[in-house]
Amino acid sequence: MGGASSIVAPAVQTNGHTSTAAKEFAMKVSDMFHQMDEDTQAEVLRAGPALLEEATAAYRCKSGHSSLDISKSHSIISARRDTVNAEHFPPYVMSVEKLLALDLLEPHEVCLANGLIMKAPEDAVVLFVSHQWLSFMHPDPGAACLRALQDFLRTVITGDTMSRFRTDDEWNGFAKGVNARKTASAAHAASLQAMQKHLTPESFAHELKDAYVWFDFFSVPQARENGAEDVAVTGVNAGDSDQILAIKSIPFYVEISRYFLVVAPATTHADTGVKCDLASWRRRGWCRLEEMANFLSAKSMNPIVITEHKHVAVEEFADFWSFRANTRLGAVGCGDFTAEGDRWTCMDVLREMWFGKLKALHKSDKRMMLTLFGVLQTKLLASTTAGPIHKQSSLRRVCFEVAIGDDTSQHMAATWESVREDWKLGNLSEPDHPIGAAIVVAMLGDVELMRSVFEEEGYDVLEKHKATGATTIMHAAGAGSCEGVQYLVERARMLTAEEEDEVPFIDVGTTKLNITPLDRAIRCGHIDVVELLLSMGANPSTRRSTGCSPLHAAAEMGRPECAVLLLDAGMDIDCTNRDGATALHLAVTDDVTLFGSPVGKLEVVGLLLGRGANTELRDKTGRTAYDIAKKQPDIAALFESPI
Repeated sequence: MGGASSIVAPAVQTNGHTSTAAKEFAMKVSDMFHQMDEDTQAEVLRAGPALLEEATAAYRCKSGHSSLDISKSHSIISARRDTVNAEHFPPYVMSVEKLLALDLLEPHEVCLANGLIMKAPEDAVVLFVSHQWLSFMHPDPGAACLRALQDFLRTVITGDTMSRFRTDDEWNGFAKGVNARKTASAAHAASLQAMQKHLTPESFAHELKDAYVWFDFFSVPQARENGAEDVAVTGVNAGDSDQILAIKSIPFYVEISRYFLVVAPATTHADTGVKCDLASWRRRGWCRLEEMANFLSAKSMNPIVITEHKHVAVEEFADFWSFRANTRLGAVGCGDFTAEGDRWTCMDVLREMWFGKLKALHKSDKRMMLTLFGVLQTKLLASTTAGPIHKQSSLRRVCFEVAIGDDTSQHMAATWESVREDWKLGNLSEPDHPIGAAIVVAMLGDVELMRSVFEEEGYDVLEKHKATGATTIMHAAGAGSCEGVQYLVERARMLTAEEEDEVPFIDVGTTKLNITPLDRAIRCGHIDVVELLLSMGANPSTRRSTGCSPLHAAAEMGRPECAVLLLDAGMDIDCTNRDGATALHLAVTDDVTLFGSPVGKLEVVGLLLGRGANTELRDKTGRTAYDIAKKQPDIAALFESPI
């Protein structure tokens, strides 16, 4: 790494402002640090808090400012890396060349002793690999993850990159940041494209050939102190071992990595016998933090997801925002943790990353992206999926609520004035705001804010997103806010008289794809919102511009509960999309279920067959659903003896 470490600079505050003398002192400390050799820097970082306390105490005495309030700044001064997150332990990596020669992953200590890993060179292309452990003592005892990763790397390096991407659009979603078929608007596409480097298959192969890999088992020290099996990052058992310091540095490692790879092939946990796949990876709290760290990084690329399928999947920003970041179902704090103390550690780390992202976007005046990241707060920082959004004290909402007295579990209701002028949302009071106040409060999902905006401030509940045409109801449905959806539907009906030939506001879809509130709620997995919308008169037979119905969405995402609600509401079980495919066709398709549930898709197949779906219908390629299912034994068995 050659001196590319970070140090936290102290800030001396006088009446709420940082003094010039303190800034000069901080820079002197930083200069001294950067003149040290690599090993000395590492020692300084490990003893950082104690040294910083001594240094600031000495500064007080020398400067005569004994009454000043000296505290640590959140800003990070990096030697040669522009990073937001702190580095507590050096990033150890393995070259792609050495990784391709492995038969089995070895722990950090073994790899270090054998010269297989090294500190990441300053300008190295690093691939951060996120995965789940497949046994208690070894992350990959059967080498399933290693083989999947090696196969992908070999394919790219040997010049056959495009064979691993299902379509050119899928490749563009990774290489350019935007899949043209999913682009909401030219402005949004430009914002996304500006966030990442553009690639060709050839340049990608060239970079990977000489790249390095970060993988927790060989990058993080594995020795446990006192024989502890599970140790939380914080708490009475935490300490400051190299392992803990490396774990705390994970957001930094993600930030300095060029590419983010999810490796989650379907296999079985060696000790529990439980099935592990992409869906189980998504449930892990630490995996969610890694995933979120990538999207909050200033240099993020859309992640590549490697599973048991031939083709990789690309996790694009628009989909990630809709199906993970903007719903409590994908929140880091709502994930699974082995050590409960890690839940709160991860949330604290996430909060700092989120603030850093907002500050960077605000500084560069990217107001649309600033707002899109800002409205995530009510979901991003959640620790439970239960209860209305506006009543969750566990969210500890830093800019929309204030603590009452010493009881931090109680909060004052958010006021419209505080939200409207909040820089994190790009100042909603400005007339040329790229999204607008009505849509922002719907995205936040807080019904109390909605009442303030639409009743007291007089904003139009019928307003649509300026770029996409999405309604307030669709955004509240995507956020999973039942209270918000009900309020918006009722207010819209109170203020308008819909004509017979007019599409009811509850069914109005987006401009390009005609995504309706019902479709969005199904794809996000908000079963309670789906049930509410249907009970309030949403049409179960609405179609996307592709011809896909809500039942197609339930089948594609693996939402059996939603499929039941739709069929009970009178949905045609055999309706087809523009490709002639029924919901049954989509349920059996052997593609990566990126944000849905493979197990759920299996249940949808059983449900549709049990409800009498026509198995003889053919899509425009001439295939029946069974023709597609034949190569998948578990699904084919359902056709032979349906549930």
